[in-house]
Amino acid sequence: MNIRSVHLVLDTSAIVAYAKTIDVGETIEEVRGNHGEFALPVACLAEAAHLMPTDVLDLLVGNKSAILVGLASDEWRALAAMRTLLGRLDVAAAFAAAEAHACDILTAEPDLYKPLGDDPPIISIA
Repeated sequence: MNIRSVHLVLDTSAIVAYAKTIDVGETIEEVRGNHGEFALPVACLAEAAHLMPTDVLDLLVGNKSAILVGLASDEWRALAAMRTLLGRLDVAAAFAAAEAHACDILTAEPDLYKPLGDDPPIISIA
């Protein structure tokens, strides 16, 4: 059995950018080429559903290297604290997923992560 690990988390802005730029597709293909997976936080997918066609979301969710992630019910306080710091629930969920998998967040909105300090765990896309 080939065990793969999560190498990257896509936040809402990266999910939306998937439909607009090849940068996201190339990045997730690189993750797949390295035998990894990319995570899609459920909160980010729900937010992106208001901004893009669901058929495009279905393509992304259906990618063989994609996994959907959420939080365990006992982690709600940590998520609430992150939401307070970062200002948005979907951004907090992306950060929580990246922390859980010890990987970076792909984002088109790097300024959202400024409250995390000088070296947040992000990869910025155009």
